[in-house]
Amino acid sequence: MSTVKQTQAKPKVDMHQFGPAMGQMPTSEKGIEAPYPLDDPKMSEQLTFFKAATGIHDPEKLKAHIMEIRAEGCKTFPFPCILFLGSTAYNGFTTTGFYFLQGMIVRHPFYHNVRKEIEKKSSNRKIFLDIGAGMCTDLRQTIYYGWNRNDVIGVDVASEWRPLGYKLFRDSDRPIPYFLGNILEPQVLDVTDITKVDTMSLDLHSLKNLNPLKGKAKFITLNQLFHFFDEAGQRKLAERCALCLSDEAGSSIFGMQIGGVKKGLESHKFVDFISLAFLYPYRVYISSYKSSSAITLNEGCLFTLSRLGKSYGNQSWPPER
Repeated sequence: MSTVKQTQAKPKVDMHQFGPAMGQMPTSEKGIEAPYPLDDPKMSEQLTFFKAATGIHDPEKLKAHIMEIRAEGCKTFPFPCILFLGSTAYNGFTTTGFYFLQGMIVRHPFYHNVRKEIEKKSSNRKIFLDIGAGMCTDLRQTIYYGWNRNDVIGVDVASEWRPLGYKLFRDSDRPIPYFLGNILEPQVLDVTDITKVDTMSLDLHSLKNLNPLKGKAKFITLNQLFHFFDEAGQRKLAERCALCLSDEAGSSIFGMQIGGVKKGLESHKFVDFISLAFLYPYRVYISSYKSSSAITLNEGCLFTLSRLGKSYGNQSWPPER
């Protein structure tokens, strides 16, 4: 495996907004070379999706298009999930990069429940919320399988993600609801606000804050997000997710998170010129949400849903062991 020269230029965005760990990340225009993920036969479903979603059916032309978007993304967001292609091991630590190609939602063991909800064809409105949505790849793939385009919404703190998503999927003429803001900030989601909003009339394209989403989301997904925060921030994030989740049976939060072996700050040095100090601050355990909950996050925080003061029917996920 070869490497390419890394640049140490300042990122286009303030990396501190993603947490204190990200302030010293180096940038890269090309990242680290490794096998292109969509060449892997195991990624055939993703390849089919990207061909359909971009309208580029020639594999080589699609690859060139994706690499162009990735190069732009590396300049703006020097995250390992963009810097690395495929599954790459350094110094005993394995990172799987290029997440915006991989389908974080569709690979999750809970996703079959989302597909079942799509197949129900209910007249009741179902809202799908993605926090830390980035380019909205996962939302687009959920739409691809049948979810209403106007009933999804992505939330992120960086405005640069959204135009990258439109460039990648070439669908700016069909906007996806997107809210720019930090869900931890009271001006974005006020825990004291008790305004009631009718779900059926809610326009997700024109939200001024996230208060109208309280108790409205059928599904909430968060992927590789909790590790940006310390323990207090993780709890605050989980509480705000619970505020947005519908009381309807089966309403769930799910996602993929990363954590360390022990609680506390960790650093990993992948190669000499990339030091990811403090990237993974706290071990995350959300799998211990018990049977009183429909909340699901693959590996969760250090508290249960009951301690957050809400319960959601009789679902249990993951199954108790």
